[in-house]
Amino acid sequence: PRPDDKDVIAMLTLGTSCLLCGVLFKAHVREGILAKLTELGSTSEERQAALVASICSLGKLSQSDLLAMAEQAFRVLPINRLLREDIETQSTGGDEAPRSSDSLSARTVPAALGSCDAFLSH
Repeated sequence: PRPDDKDVIAMLTLGTSCLLCGVLFKAHVREGILAKLTELGSTSEERQAALVASICSLGKLSQSDLLAMAEQAFRVLPINRLLREDIETQSTGGDEAPRSSDSLSARTVPAALGSCDAFLSH
C-alpha cells in the first residue's frame, strides 16, 4: 500500500524532530543558542551588569534591586584626583599594597553608571 500525504508528513515531521533533537542536545549547540537568546534586546553593558548582579547577589536580590543599589553607590576617581602614590607600591616582605587607600576612596565622586572610562583593580 502506498502511504498517503498525511503519513508522509507525519514521517517527515518525526524524522526532522529526531534529527533536530540529536543536534540541539549537544552542549556546545545549546550554549550557543542560549548565548544568542541572551543577547536579544540588550546591550553589551546590560549583559555585563546582569552577569555581575547575578554573581554578587547569589539570587537573593532581584536585578532591579541590584541596579538601584549600583546606581546609588557607583563612584569614580577622576584622573585629576589620582596621585602618583595611589599607583605606586611598597615592598614589605613580599606584600605589596597601595600607600594611600584611605585617601583614595575619600577622593572618589558619585557618578552615573556607564560614565566611567576605565576600570583598574588591584
